[in-house]
Amino acid sequence: VPGYESGSDGPKAADELLKLGIALGHANQRQNACVALAQLDHAFPNAGGAVKHAASQEKRRLRCG
Repeated sequence: VPGYESGSDGPKAADELLKLGIALGHANQRQNACVALAQLDHAFPNAGGAVKHAASQEKRRLRCG
């Protein structure tokens, strides 16, 4: 993903990781999507409310454990 690399903390990194998780989910790669969304929670605990809300909805949709 252009705006995100492991360990990245750029201004758009959390959003890019969210987009990656959503894209993986839509590509039927549920396990990888759940990993990306979990990484979002771990790497960006202070992400904006909209990012957190969207990630939460996607995790619920994918039934991430």
